Amino acid sequence: MGDDTEELPLVHFPSAWKSALLSEQTLQALWGQHAALPFPYCTNLLVAISNICGIYRTFFDTVEERLQYIQFTLTRLTEVTMIRDGRLKVPRYIELLSEAFRRVVLSCGYRDLRQVAAFEQWVTSFQSLSVDVLSISFGREGSFATATSVMSFWVALTTSKRRGYSEQNTRDIELVIPPLLQAFLMGRIHSVEAGGVDPFSLDDVDSGLTEAVLAQAEGYATVCLLDPATSLGDLANYLNQTVGMSILSSPLSVSWLFYIAGSIAWLVVFNVEGSGIEPCSHVFAYVKGCADHRKACDGDPALYSSFVERGMLHFLTHMQAVITGVRQGNLSAIVTNVFQNRANLFQFVLDNVGHNLLRGPDCIDAVDIIRSSTDVIIEACREAPPLLLRELSFDLPPTSDLPLAQSEQTYKLRTNIMKSLWYIRANGNYTREQMESYLSNVDFNMHRTVNNEALNPSFVAGWLRDLRGACQALREDSQTFLDFIDWFLERYPAFAVVVKSVGDSQIVVTAVMRFLCELVTPGKYGRLHVSSSSNSSVGLLLFKYVCDLIAEIEKRTFSMDHVIALSSELSSHNKVLKPWKVAMDIMKKCMEGSFVPFGAMMYYRDETFEAMTAELLRKLALVGPNLFKEHVKFTAVAFDFIRLLVEENLYFCLRLLKTEELLAVIGTVIVVCEDVDVQSSVLVSGLSFLMFVSGLVREVKNIALSPSLQPSGNHATGGAISPLPQSFLSSRLSSPLPPVQNTVSSRPPRFAAEIREHLAECLAPHDDLWKRLIDTAMNIILFQDRAVNASSAVVFPIFETHPPFWYAYVDQLISSYPECKRETLRGAFSLLTNAADTKEKFFSEVFALRQVIRRLGA
Repeated sequence: MGDDTEELPLVHFPSAWKSALLSEQTLQALWGQHAALPFPYCTNLLVAISNICGIYRTFFDTVEERLQYIQFTLTRLTEVTMIRDGRLKVPRYIELLSEAFRRVVLSCGYRDLRQVAAFEQWVTSFQSLSVDVLSISFGREGSFATATSVMSFWVALTTSKRRGYSEQNTRDIELVIPPLLQAFLMGRIHSVEAGGVDPFSLDDVDSGLTEAVLAQAEGYATVCLLDPATSLGDLANYLNQTVGMSILSSPLSVSWLFYIAGSIAWLVVFNVEGSGIEPCSHVFAYVKGCADHRKACDGDPALYSSFVERGMLHFLTHMQAVITGVRQGNLSAIVTNVFQNRANLFQFVLDNVGHNLLRGPDCIDAVDIIRSSTDVIIEACREAPPLLLRELSFDLPPTSDLPLAQSEQTYKLRTNIMKSLWYIRANGNYTREQMESYLSNVDFNMHRTVNNEALNPSFVAGWLRDLRGACQALREDSQTFLDFIDWFLERYPAFAVVVKSVGDSQIVVTAVMRFLCELVTPGKYGRLHVSSSSNSSVGLLLFKYVCDLIAEIEKRTFSMDHVIALSSELSSHNKVLKPWKVAMDIMKKCMEGSFVPFGAMMYYRDETFEAMTAELLRKLALVGPNLFKEHVKFTAVAFDFIRLLVEENLYFCLRLLKTEELLAVIGTVIVVCEDVDVQSSVLVSGLSFLMFVSGLVREVKNIALSPSLQPSGNHATGGAISPLPQSFLSSRLSSPLPPVQNTVSSRPPRFAAEIREHLAECLAPHDDLWKRLIDTAMNIILFQDRAVNASSAVVFPIFETHPPFWYAYVDQLISSYPECKRETLRGAFSLLTNAADTKEKFFSEVFALRQVIRRLGA
């Protein structure tokens, strides 16, 4: 049985196998047959051998037994590297062999391996094989997965030695590492004259290749950690004396240089000691020189290809982290040697990433590169002192003039760029004028749209994207965000005009809704800097304006007519479900954000919240089960929205639903919860709402037992009132199961009690609802391995308040089983009913019932 957790591919063998597995006869036969069989038949045995190499140390009883096994295994692995039948030229075989070598290291560790006599020859034999593999020019067969497997062995071995404490620091592996790293560099960094034409086109790079490059570059840096001074010195000498500036003739080599330098900046720089400062400085000075030459000359366009830019971004991402850690003495010395000061390092980061913001939509991977570039800028500016920001220069045209703004495929990136511009400008104490200057271009474009000068949907969606990016940047500080909210409130009439003028465009609707969602989203520390206190009307005003804009968009995109006409086509999702989903997400954030004064709104009879949520809810009953299955994101948001309504005690909006609408919403939730393929998170959210509904059974029973509480004929529940059923008035149904005792529950506040009574009046005439709730929840409990507690919480209020519904379910379920099984089933239900005098006991006893049901079913 393999154990691949935490990247430790160790293998468990039953202890009973020990004598047979470790016997000399068995091992000799296994290794002998592996050596005798030709490729590819030997690979199956090599996989088995690899598993044996990963045996846990605890499989052995004594240290001597373990060392004897290690000596035997290292000797046999060394002999494998000497086989000359051609298998060592096959990449797949080398990958399996590398894995066997690596598993020995991971299971035994350097300290145990070092104690046996075969260790040095074992290391030397694999070093010879590794040099042959790693020296293959990148792009040729064997330079991808095979080279990655080989590097993974050396990573494991050097890491094991670094982590193992030893009083005698013997230099053994350190002596074989330099030729290995030299071969790795020669296969990846060279001029075109030295290495010929680049083996493959940079335009063919895919995500799998990028992952291989990252793994090998990080592996190289990890191996360097064993002896940073020597490894970085050899790297600096190779770059300066062998390669020089001819590297610019090979875009592939340039990219590899950036990937390796980025991995060194990430893994090695912070571990460099005094002797490693000078070689590390030489390496980064060389990389800086290559970057400067690339920027200064109008050379090969391939130097700005997607693969090269990804390498540069990898380097800059980790170099900008050095800005924050420069107070460390060794880091400070490296920065001084290469960049003279932090300001120049910061400017270097911006200079080498800024041109990516000018990429057009036709460039390969333009979206990922631009997004990564803005992330680098934001992180660098976020951590940089204001003094550095004052000294930098960064020229960029307005976002509306950028090439990416001219295409629907890339215009969304204006959000990222606008966000980064705020951090670049934040070079001193904040003022309101600074924010207004930052938003001046957006303000100008907005007024052009309001004045009917620019109504092109792409233009409008563009400046709305800018505004969303500004919101992301400004919400991280309380004062800037409050000023931004004030700026928005002042311009609300303009937003209303824009929605009415261009609100029929799908791209504009999406941009508006995404901006409104961003506006109410908590910032970096989970806070929305808007007060909900009675002294501030900002939260109330913001909420009302957001709801007004949503209501206007609802009329145009997801009104009742639009929902009725829904189909399973993708266009229907984008036009109807998407804005509806975002609207519910906005309301969720408003409920969670604690900035909306719901109490004050109820006191002054402001029904903005109730009207909006009721409008969003009543249409859910019109969505068919298939659409809920096909659009899982919409379903997740909708059910989370319903869950929050009851968990945040904001269910008073349900009183605006007519009786048939309320029942239809409950029915929709039940149908989705009954689907065995529904996501667990959606199921739990739906059951949370059904818990609230089942809890209303207490109020329904009180109404049935108190004539004064029964609804009058003129009560506004949306239609004629049906007479109350007699089931709550009748005595307990005949059942062999004993009755349960009702427990006393705490009374809700008066307003909440009135709402619950109103909802109970709507549900009172519908006995079948409670039976269906029990059916749904019990089916989940008995036949699904999830949401047992939530389902039990749906059943228990009905079970406790009115047992006849429970007994009816029990009788129906028992009658569905053969006669021979009914007595066992009846006994299990009797135990549950007798013991479940509290909710907690019901939860615990229901598991025993489930086991009985499953045994009977089996």
